[in-house]
Amino acid sequence: MKNILIICILFLTSHVFGEIYRGYVLNQEQKPLSDVLVIHGENSTFSLENGFFILSSEAQADSLIIYYAFHELIKVNTSDFLSDRTFILKPLDIVLPGFTFSTKKTSNQLPKSQEKITISLKNQPAEKTNLAEVLTQEKSIQIEGTQLPGERQTASILGHSSRHTLVMLDGIPLNTSGEDFDLASIPVELVDEIEIYKNNVSSLSGGGGGMAGVINIKTKKTSSKNSEVSFTGNFGSYNFRKITTSSGFNISNSTIYAVLSHQRSDNDFKYKIKKGNKWETLVREDNSKQSTNAMLNLSSKFKWFDLYYSGNLSTFNNELPGPTNSLALYNGAKIEGYDFYNDLKIRNKIYDVKNSLEIYSIKKESNYTNLTATIPVSKADNDSKNNRMGIKLRHLIELSNLRLTMANSTLQESYSYTDKINPSSNIDDTYQHSFASNMITQYESNLDLFNYNLIGSLSYDKHNRFNDFTTYRLSGNVSYDYLLKPTFMFSYGSSFTLPSFYSLYWKGDSHALGNPDLHPEESKGYQLGLQLEYSSLSFKFNKSFNEIDNLIQWIQVQLQGGIWKPVNIGSSELSNYEFEGTWEVIPDLKLSSEAVYSKTKNKTRLEDGSPSSFYGKHLVFIPDYIVNLSLDYTLNTYNFKIDYAMTGEQWTTQDNLLDPLPGYELLNASLSKSFNYWKFEHNFNLNFNNIMNNYYETVKYRPQAPFNWSFGYGLKYYIEPK
Repeated sequence: MKNILIICILFLTSHVFGEIYRGYVLNQEQKPLSDVLVIHGENSTFSLENGFFILSSEAQADSLIIYYAFHELIKVNTSDFLSDRTFILKPLDIVLPGFTFSTKKTSNQLPKSQEKITISLKNQPAEKTNLAEVLTQEKSIQIEGTQLPGERQTASILGHSSRHTLVMLDGIPLNTSGEDFDLASIPVELVDEIEIYKNNVSSLSGGGGGMAGVINIKTKKTSSKNSEVSFTGNFGSYNFRKITTSSGFNISNSTIYAVLSHQRSDNDFKYKIKKGNKWETLVREDNSKQSTNAMLNLSSKFKWFDLYYSGNLSTFNNELPGPTNSLALYNGAKIEGYDFYNDLKIRNKIYDVKNSLEIYSIKKESNYTNLTATIPVSKADNDSKNNRMGIKLRHLIELSNLRLTMANSTLQESYSYTDKINPSSNIDDTYQHSFASNMITQYESNLDLFNYNLIGSLSYDKHNRFNDFTTYRLSGNVSYDYLLKPTFMFSYGSSFTLPSFYSLYWKGDSHALGNPDLHPEESKGYQLGLQLEYSSLSFKFNKSFNEIDNLIQWIQVQLQGGIWKPVNIGSSELSNYEFEGTWEVIPDLKLSSEAVYSKTKNKTRLEDGSPSSFYGKHLVFIPDYIVNLSLDYTLNTYNFKIDYAMTGEQWTTQDNLLDPLPGYELLNASLSKSFNYWKFEHNFNLNFNNIMNNYYETVKYRPQAPFNWSFGYGLKYYIEPK
């Protein structure tokens, strides 16, 4: 009687004080649901035992929200609201995170977690012309290198050196030990999805590297439902041209996906340089870049096992003009060579254990020539070869809410260097091998409205040259599933990075000399994060801290004639504060902002414990902040994006005596359109970079390009199965 009286009062007063919304809420079995929350602006009510609700509201909100725990949220425009409308609430499908083994796609190398960042390129038009542009969506990642197609580009995560970022292709490490990885060697057309974990992931990946984090690139595979053929053409500033063709199809129980891509660019852009007291505008000449990539993915399903093969051949021929303060040293310098990647996987399931055997090889060869330099001492003609061969055996056991992954792997690497001008600098074939055993445990559960996800990993690495390493990581997240959804995230772990072959064995020339007494770099650190989600609003805060011992840096040794030599400088500390906010203003309009503030300090002390001369100084080439604002708007088949970024100062010398590189601002925009016509899927995209035409540097004497643009057209045809 009381409920009926309340409803009558609301009904009578609604015509005086505001709009009235009423209806019924039922489950999929057509049974009424009580206590369902109905919200309009700042006004709300709950459904009764018979599922009926009535809400009087003067709010100006354009939508009504219907929320019930563990069910899909319903959002309906008030203009479309009908009197006495009935709503059917569907329960959420709760999918437990884990590793997926399928003939359609490779298994996840990284466990699912709120901490993991995923950038998906599925069913998206090719708006980006290279992989580095895609990664700029995550502002904790700074791309190092000239921001133009074909240029060498590496990824620095949260202020770490790029060599501390482990880059993997479908779970296989691509970095040569102790070196960074060139993202330009992976065409964006090959990429289906990118997974990112930050801070100390050696125990997750099993092996060295990953002190800053890991970037796992998952390549495209053919769907079992459709076959497809596609073509993409791009062109733009500085005579940039790129052509890509791909095809995927099915034969019985096998799938095949192949990509062929070729690009070329002159990259002769304008830049400014200070000569005396005057600034001059010059052209970055002799800077052409050319590369070709061919990738093949195969998968076959047999009675007792599944078989996968992935291969990628990348060739390059790039001119290298060198730093702008010493162009005469590099007249006509260029590097050419190839990278050849092969990966074979065999998977099966025995009882409740999923097993995977993986054999992979990576072969890299390059030739560097600098024979026309005006200064004879800089002339060079040398070959470098690096080979890697690895085997990994992995087992996955799933027990209710618990997942246990155990893996053992072995890796052998070789390196050689041939100097055709100065044979005394040759480095004969040098080998090193390692063994790694790691275990990952993931437990997920829920209690009422609380969800828990804990991940623990432990890895033991044995190396023939260095001491054994034991690394670990503990991470997790706890969320409260209600109207305002908070999620708390944390991680703590350790990692290591081996010295590179170049740092260890380089025999020396007029500029540099290797150091065979180098020790591996080791780190420990933590992350603390909080994410809040409410309707179309989301806010995230994350603090990370890392302490690195035996950090390797190249310094000039005056006692050896000023030659550059790598040394372990001792300790350093990196602290980062990340802020991220998103707001879906309307279903097709999204605003987002991100900010990363970095504090870095050299903490090296001498053997007697006293501070070194660089103690307390900032580390070099790490911006003190990056702030980004972006807008993403979709109207019918059009999509418009605009992105504004502001980057702070960067120190260039260990003593911090020289003025830092000045900060800079960038404004980028893109427009794309997708539509279907004549059984073809068409995609157009137009990109404008550095619209404000700023001249800036991210590394001293390495200028970045001013305003530039690119245009792309994609054509795809799906072949439906009969």
